[in-house]
Amino acid sequence: MSGPLNARGTGAGEKGLPLEPHPATAWVDRVGTVQLWSAEAEALLGYPAKEVCGTPAVELLTTRGDREAALAGRDRPEVGQSWDGILGLRHRDGREVRVALRVRPLTDREGRAGWSVSAGDARRIEREDVDRAMMRALFQQYPAPIAIMDDEFRYRLLNGAAERALSHPGNQLIGRHVGADTSHVDSGAIDRVLRQVRETGEPVLGLPVRGSPPSGPDRDRMWSLSTFRLTDSTDRPLGTCQTYVDITDGYRAERRLELLTKAGAGIGATLDVARTAQELADVLVPALGDVAWVALSETVLEGDEPPKMLGPGQWKLRRIGVAPPGDDWPAGLPAVGAVPPALPNHPLLRRIGQGETVLLPDRDSVIAAAEGHSELAPLFVPEHGHSAIAAPLFARGLVLGTVVVWRTRRPGPFGQEDADLLTEKASRAALGVDNARRYTREHRAAVALQQRLLPAATTDTPAAETVGFYVPAGGGAEIGGDWYDVIALPSFRVALVAGDVTGHGLPATATMGRLRTAVDTLADLELDPDELLTHLDDLVHQLQTEAPHQGDTIGASCLYAVYDPITCQCTLASAGHPPPVVIRPDGTVESVEISPGPLLGVGGLPFEATTFDLEPGSIVAVYTKGVASSTATTTIPTPVCDG
Repeated sequence: MSGPLNARGTGAGEKGLPLEPHPATAWVDRVGTVQLWSAEAEALLGYPAKEVCGTPAVELLTTRGDREAALAGRDRPEVGQSWDGILGLRHRDGREVRVALRVRPLTDREGRAGWSVSAGDARRIEREDVDRAMMRALFQQYPAPIAIMDDEFRYRLLNGAAERALSHPGNQLIGRHVGADTSHVDSGAIDRVLRQVRETGEPVLGLPVRGSPPSGPDRDRMWSLSTFRLTDSTDRPLGTCQTYVDITDGYRAERRLELLTKAGAGIGATLDVARTAQELADVLVPALGDVAWVALSETVLEGDEPPKMLGPGQWKLRRIGVAPPGDDWPAGLPAVGAVPPALPNHPLLRRIGQGETVLLPDRDSVIAAAEGHSELAPLFVPEHGHSAIAAPLFARGLVLGTVVVWRTRRPGPFGQEDADLLTEKASRAALGVDNARRYTREHRAAVALQQRLLPAATTDTPAAETVGFYVPAGGGAEIGGDWYDVIALPSFRVALVAGDVTGHGLPATATMGRLRTAVDTLADLELDPDELLTHLDDLVHQLQTEAPHQGDTIGASCLYAVYDPITCQCTLASAGHPPPVVIRPDGTVESVEISPGPLLGVGGLPFEATTFDLEPGSIVAVYTKGVASSTATTTIPTPVCDG
């Protein structure tokens, strides 16, 4: 088998076809006789060496044309001629085997000229060649970065996406360590993962890491990092491969949803203006920025509406919520409670006053915004602050305050997406602040109304000295219908009253006022306590009939006690109200045993009066159920029996 079969081969000096790692080999002398035959050749064509050696190689060719060309080449040899191609060879069992041949001129040690022949199954070689081409295409054309490192974590191969992410061509990175300022993600995280995979052999898949590639307008990216070890067929380590998938959009969408969910669940649930402001600041740090504060108009804190259509100089904002709190708050930056000086009529502030969110994406824009007002910079620009967003708390056409977020530690600047996110969060928080403001106004009105409806805190009658006070349970979060009263009666007697209307807010307070007036009127009739409660129960039934649209059933508990200083006896009746407590002159304390009737408004059952003796100097304490059900102190009129 010799000669240039250029019609089927590659010709002399051209790049040969790729063969198997261990191809079949043979030695053919210059006259075309097979002299050596390898075990791989026997496996390929089925002939053992003893049957092939000494026979013409052309006898193995299957087609007449191939045999004639081979014989012609043998008779007219060309010095240095090589040949690569695909020919059909005859297998020992008679079938044809398409074989890729590589023929090279060779002179043995004895000076005899001939050819070295290497062969492999053409179909398998072609298939493997296609596979290799596909693998090369996959590696180079894969849209995500792929990097292959050796055991010392030096770059060996990089695909095009990795080169673009690193802004360096591969020939500048090959041989460099992955931590040599070439990584588009945190080099410390990469090094830790590479060492872990090298030591354990276990892959690490889908690890989220933050990166800042040196190119591109948006340098703050999130990547899903996967790392696995490469080994040969004997499980010998060859190196490590890392792939990156850009998950920035999904990460930002997830973070946005998380922040909005957290804001919806944690902001504005308390109906407290200051706490709502602090909740907003807590949500923003560290999720969005490093430093944040919420400033509210002083009129909002009092429950009133802020002034409309006024410039920044008349906002009178007070910094209410800040984050991070405590020692982590930047030194020199005004904290909670700070009232900045009058603000200038700056275009940036006018934009906020018109309901617009303002983005300062870099330090140059911050410096430009502070130009001409450098004396105010320490009040609004934290140390190392390089990017900021300011949004109004805008609700129902009113600017209730502002929220400002800064980045001081993380290098990435704010983008428009961050500004849109803050706008949405500020809008939701503004509704919470406004609801809290309106509640504060209603609460203040209810407190004022209730205080006006209650009697004087102290009285001094011939029968007793009294002291009473009202403290709303829960720090004043809810105003209810609790009341107390002290009524002077004929014959030096005195009536002590305590009651509690169901419900909260102004309706309960208004109902309490009507019941207190009714008790005062009925007391003038000098009715016994059980009779008085019966008439009061009829009144509550009438109120229920007059106001069916209110939804909730009107009801109340009430204790009515009459003390006679002549007999030193006290007679009382209860409509579902807790019994009074008596403190004797010797210091002993006891609760009066009574038979309480139903709540006012239930009807159908009588009320029972109870009479007990009081020694001179005794104290009778009546109260509403808040004292028994919580640690808060509520109405306690304290008459002292002076005998």
